[in-house]
Amino acid sequence: MTTQELIQDIESNKHDITLRLRRVVLDPIKALLSDGVATSEFSLEQGQKSKEILANANSIMDFFSKKWNNPDDSEDNQLEALREGIKKSTEIIIPEIENVIIPFYNLCFENKHYFSMPFEANRAYKRILQSISSVESVINGVRNLEKIKSSETMKLSEYSILELLQEGLDEIDAIVTYNDEYEKSFIKVKIDKDEFLSHVLANIKENIETHAFGTSAFAGKSLTEKKVMIDIVSTHSSLYVTIANNGTPFKGDFKKVFDHGYFHGSKGHTGTGMYSLRKTMQELGGDAEFYYGNHGVTYKLIFT
Repeated sequence: MTTQELIQDIESNKHDITLRLRRVVLDPIKALLSDGVATSEFSLEQGQKSKEILANANSIMDFFSKKWNNPDDSEDNQLEALREGIKKSTEIIIPEIENVIIPFYNLCFENKHYFSMPFEANRAYKRILQSISSVESVINGVRNLEKIKSSETMKLSEYSILELLQEGLDEIDAIVTYNDEYEKSFIKVKIDKDEFLSHVLANIKENIETHAFGTSAFAGKSLTEKKVMIDIVSTHSSLYVTIANNGTPFKGDFKKVFDHGYFHGSKGHTGTGMYSLRKTMQELGGDAEFYYGNHGVTYKLIFT
């Protein structure tokens, strides 16, 4: 692997882990501090601590959201800068998550009276539960930002493709529907679940939320006006998944969308998400396509 390829892999891993890290670190405290979510007991007992947690979470996400390397530097200097970022993540960021943020979320989780009832449907309670359950996997991802992925490193097991899609995409702030859901629930695929969720579905979810429904054209629209349509097609030799949405159309170059560093529009800033998506699908033995179909912007995942 060349230095440039290693740089691209680290940048892609960093981009993808940032999406997951936000859900572990920042999303729970933001939800908890939203109006009507927490009780007066929470404000009384944890008001000051919650502000400190929010500041810590924002600081962590600011660090991960910034570019660690200067693309105008030499490749050796870029790689060194990225490794310095990984070192800081390992020595400073991870201990802060493990020793400060997660213990606070555990405390809140154990004190059900902090959540407006019914707490099972409380979005902060759900985000905290998801944070606690996924933090170990996310921290491992931070530690392995320089990990070189390949088909040989994949840990393949058999899963229901429908259940994987639901786990990765159902939380999109839209009406998510699956064509012939019951029939497709029996279709299985041999795959590395963590790689698929972390590098494929996480990028699709982020793109739909940011570029399809996060634009000014959809700012005032209701949930029912935002639609994501998913279909699974199985043949004797292949499996195809199409994920379409009726959001703001993509106006960039469809032919370049999987190129490392390519982005379009004011909301694009890294140019690594789609690159990582397709690269991971290819490492899983498949491929990915992106086009404008009958139901709008469409992602096509191909499994062989």
